[in-house]
Amino acid sequence: MKNSAIALAALSLASLVAAMPHQSSSHVLMGRDGQCTSNANCPAGYCCSKYGYCGTGPDYCTGGSTPPPPPPTSGNCGNTGAPCASGQCCSQYGYCGTGPDYCGSTPPPSGGNPPPSGGNTVHGDNANGSIYRFGDANECHRILREYGACGISTYFQNVDPNSSFVAMPSGIFDKYGSAQHNTLCGKKITIKHNGVTRTGVVADRNLSNDNSIDMCLDLWTAFGGHDNDGTVIHNMSFDIAV
Repeated sequence: MKNSAIALAALSLASLVAAMPHQSSSHVLMGRDGQCTSNANCPAGYCCSKYGYCGTGPDYCTGGSTPPPPPPTSGNCGNTGAPCASGQCCSQYGYCGTGPDYCGSTPPPSGGNPPPSGGNTVHGDNANGSIYRFGDANECHRILREYGACGISTYFQNVDPNSSFVAMPSGIFDKYGSAQHNTLCGKKITIKHNGVTRTGVVADRNLSNDNSIDMCLDLWTAFGGHDNDGTVIHNMSFDIAV
């Protein structure tokens, strides 16, 4: 009986590991808690595994749960096509875009603005800050760089791997695109709080309910946080040069 219990525990652990982030998957996403509840919580093209992680492949898209289609770039949105990216409208001819030719007199959906063009800055006040992972900051940054929604290590190899990486609240992140196509990905973020200024690089989206900027221990302690302190820091401001 004891051996059977051990074997069952090992099998359960193996099943859990299979749907958690690992190098062999085509791409994996991690929020602060690694918790999604449905495909709708994941970027376009990803599925939510039964253990609450977004990713692709059979470990994530099982039981007939196929990834949702990515936002179209032209000619295939509308009643039978994929939805447009946040802040864009579908024209009468089935193309995604912004402006009167696409939206008419109706503002872009989701209450968001279209992704900004170069030379602009995304600014926010009264933002929350939280810690992504306790302990070694370097390991925390490695996880965000390799497994974050932006896929920094794969799609943004010009970004300094020694940067301080952060995860933006999904409510902000999702306005600017999905996964590695997000305008904020790989961009420098300047965060200020109580006279302290630090910079980092956007690497992930944070799905937590506190709508906070997730950061590693180096930034967390700079703003007054402590290791193993899971509270939220309020009244931060940020600027992201896009």
